Amino acid sequence: MALRILDDLRISLTNMREIADEQRGQVIVSAVMSVAHTSLARMVARYRTDRQGVEVHIREGLHGTVLEDVRSGIADLGITYIDEVHPALDCIPLGSEALHVVLPVGHPLAGQRGIPFIKLRGLQLVSLPRESRIRRIADLAATSAGFSLMHSVSVTQFATLIQFVLAGVGIAIVPGGALPEALSAGLAARPIVQPSISRELGVITLRNRSLAPAASSFLDLIRQQWPASERKRGKGKRS
Repeated sequence: MALRILDDLRISLTNMREIADEQRGQVIVSAVMSVAHTSLARMVARYRTDRQGVEVHIREGLHGTVLEDVRSGIADLGITYIDEVHPALDCIPLGSEALHVVLPVGHPLAGQRGIPFIKLRGLQLVSLPRESRIRRIADLAATSAGFSLMHSVSVTQFATLIQFVLAGVGIAIVPGGALPEALSAGLAARPIVQPSISRELGVITLRNRSLAPAASSFLDLIRQQWPASERKRGKGKRS
């Protein structure tokens, strides 16, 4: 019996050492879809290079979902827009993300280097849901300019949105992080100008909550190695 207890203690100590040395454990990250599809994948690949025993869970969704995941403690950290966040959350800025229009290459507006925002007046849009931060930002900009955007079809995923634009249902307003998927699908992308519209992207954590070693090291990796080329995400991209 004593030997069995000692074996159990050795196993427990080994597990605790592995967790402290970041060789075991899990990290739960909640991110807006434009980040989950691009930058986050590369960061996770770097992180797991020498942490094969750490399991990484990614929850992707809308801005509000990310906020709630972190506030409720479901996620260790979140990557989302930080222009307006709850005071219970700490923010680490990563850079700005500009809004673009994605449209078929044969669309009349595709010949312009940048699309003045007023040009979207009266055009049919394929959009994310009403609670989407990107849609709310675009609607607010339109209201300030004295018109309303025409959201003809709403979808919940960027992949679906892109397929609807390809099918000719309408054009779409997307953040810079969604451009690689749109361009690889054969769509054109143009930045919104006059005015240009962008929002700050960053990492959020629950204030006064201590992160586990695996989550803490993942946050350090993001802070140190977030691609400098993406500090101004999607700026000037054209196809």
